[in-house]
Amino acid sequence: MKATKRYSHGLDFFVGFTWAKELATNGANDVFNRANQKGLGSNSIPLSLVTGFNYEIPKFSRNRLIRAVFSEWTIGGVRRYQSGSLIEVAGSNNQLNNAIFQGTRFNRVPGEPLFLKDLNCHCIDPYKDLVYNPKAWVDVPAGQWGSSAQYYNDYRQARRPDEQFSLGRRFVIREGMSFQIRGEFFNAFNRLQLANPTGAPNAATTYNAQGQLTGGFGRIDPTATNGGLPRNGQIVARFQW
Repeated sequence: MKATKRYSHGLDFFVGFTWAKELATNGANDVFNRANQKGLGSNSIPLSLVTGFNYEIPKFSRNRLIRAVFSEWTIGGVRRYQSGSLIEVAGSNNQLNNAIFQGTRFNRVPGEPLFLKDLNCHCIDPYKDLVYNPKAWVDVPAGQWGSSAQYYNDYRQARRPDEQFSLGRRFVIREGMSFQIRGEFFNAFNRLQLANPTGAPNAATTYNAQGQLTGGFGRIDPTATNGGLPRNGQIVARFQW
């Protein structure tokens, strides 16, 4: 669904909401169980909300200097909020690939929570906390096929909001000549985004001499940001004639 309002008193905005389910035929986990191959697509995002706006400050005040300095600036923004990306179930270590050149995946244990900590709780200390639950997965016995799907809807990475704002104006110097300046700001609310957790369900938990986590199932590297940068901005200027 999408709603758009254009140019009313200097304002236009849009809002779009997506509620979806994307299915695909994923890599074989059991070549004798065709139904097991159908599941969520790797890029399936069930919920997504996007909003955007632009507002041009109208001319005001009878003072020519004030009108020239403060009027006709355009303020804009785009914000995206959506479900986290899917986490792929880890590959099994049962050596099936060595026999038939086809691997399989860990089996999910019914009733066991997938996470030790909510990835969206803002309470994770990456130097101390593992976030995946190793008891939720069991390796497949030697020579057998696994029964797990490749992806599960409740097995997702943290949500990563995207919030951008801009401020700019076009100055007309004379006919056919103008100067435009625009400031663009990313991660405007300076949200901390930790890296995605890593490790296999049977990975050993290790620590360094300072007692900080260096390995394990669901370890988050505190030195990585997974592409999320602190609040930052750039200034763009353009002269046209």
